[in-house]
Amino acid sequence: MEESDTGGRFCLLCFSLVWIVISGAGTYMTLSTGSSPIFILIALGIGAIGVMMFIGALTGKMQGSRFHRGSLRPVVITEPAQTRTSSAVYVPPSNCPNCGAPLSDETVEWVGPLQLKCASCGHTVDARKRVL
Repeated sequence: MEESDTGGRFCLLCFSLVWIVISGAGTYMTLSTGSSPIFILIALGIGAIGVMMFIGALTGKMQGSRFHRGSLRPVVITEPAQTRTSSAVYVPPSNCPNCGAPLSDETVEWVGPLQLKCASCGHTVDARKRVL
């Protein structure tokens, strides 16, 4: 048994014991106050669920959990690593298409994610994609 299974089983045992104690106290309270029989049955049902959890954790036969000793085993699926085929950056064109003024990163104002404004004429220009 792996150590992580032991720790998980211990936590489940402690949780189910607390569950049983609280439901037992609830059953006692409903019996002592003379509540409706339906409330007594609900408290007993909750306690029965705690007993089943405790027995399942103790024996290691919790279906669908990692404590199950049957044929269920965790399956690790490895995906192939994503390989980057190319990288690209967006740069301003060398000249403004409206006035012909030279454009560079220092002389333009970026007004959107892929748009810039010419410093000379204020025309909005789309950035170019440059593959690295």
